[in-house]
Amino acid sequence: MPDIKAIIIDDEDHAREGILLRLKKFDNISVVAECRDGKEGIKAINKHKPELVFLDIQMPGMNGFEMLDKLKSEDMPVIIFVTAYDKYALKAFEVHAADYLLKPINTSRFESAVKYALEQIENHNQKEYSGNIKELIKEYFNSTDGKKATNKNYLKKITIKRKNVIKLIDIDDIEYIESEGDYLNIYAREKKHLERGRLHVIEKKLDPSKFVRIHRSVIVNIDKIDKLVSSDHGDYLVFLKSGVKLKMSRNYKGILNKISASLS
Repeated sequence: MPDIKAIIIDDEDHAREGILLRLKKFDNISVVAECRDGKEGIKAINKHKPELVFLDIQMPGMNGFEMLDKLKSEDMPVIIFVTAYDKYALKAFEVHAADYLLKPINTSRFESAVKYALEQIENHNQKEYSGNIKELIKEYFNSTDGKKATNKNYLKKITIKRKNVIKLIDIDDIEYIESEGDYLNIYAREKKHLERGRLHVIEKKLDPSKFVRIHRSVIVNIDKIDKLVSSDHGDYLVFLKSGVKLKMSRNYKGILNKISASLS
């Protein structure tokens, strides 16, 4: 098989790096572009005409399904979907026998998905494959009550990987998320979970009606807030129902009305 051109489309830097690292095992796959969002992805696909694309589903602005919906059938490459937990996406993948990788990516599962994709490329029927992808997109949009999932399709769960164990945390159980360098401290049910990531990335995937940033390094679940207490310096202390006390930066006082409304 001749060299395969591939494109990685994911808004998370470490996710793209992880795919690149795992692809080193496949000498015949050459990554010709890395993209941070759907718009960049469309441009790269139109320019490079890749045979293979690794596509994240949850991206800000234009998600993976919306991006594919804008591609012409004749330009549709073989897709390996990459996603955090999303019951609608997983249902669509299963119905249409599409291959996908669940974050955090398992190396063995990754290799199996790539090998299967290479088989698809070798035996590619463009018209049939494009039709299947279009039907998958339709299935997904129908599952979300006909609403194309832009930022309205927020995370329902967060995956935490520890050695050989993958733990799913319900978004509603999260009290707050704290940034610590290239990692996130996720506090839920009185436990702290450490996961690699950036606060601004996960913030885009959280429902802004439920989660607000109160400090440059802290996002809090509004439903977990018990009260706000002003200080002599014009700052506020945020007390959670668990007894945790957090400081709200004066730069984020603009969200006070949103929090106050939820407490009333």
